[in-house]
Amino acid sequence: MPSDKSIKAGITEVKPHATPENTGVAWYPKVEQEVRFNIGKKIRVSPGENTLFEAVRNAEYGDVLELAEGDYLMTKSIEVNHPITVRAKGKKPTIRFEKTPFSILKTAGRSHYMI
Repeated sequence: MPSDKSIKAGITEVKPHATPENTGVAWYPKVEQEVRFNIGKKIRVSPGENTLFEAVRNAEYGDVLELAEGDYLMTKSIEVNHPITVRAKGKKPTIRFEKTPFSILKTAGRSHYMI
């Protein structure tokens, strides 16, 4: 930052920060949903081709997918449209993708995640 205060350069903090209450049009509902993780059943996933795909596809809201150590090959895109937790059980697994590994699609104010 320049020491000469007469020079108007740089960035300034914008206040107030954007919140659902002070952004968007008045007629669009501003409902915030509570998202909860780690509340469903634990599902153990074994290494292999598309085993993670199948586990995510069959997972329900809040489920926890525990990946065993090993190699997971993904040949399909996974759509995640509800909260799930994916974590390693023990040593870190290796996840390989044949396609682009991750993208986010936003439609009608909701995010849909493709892994």
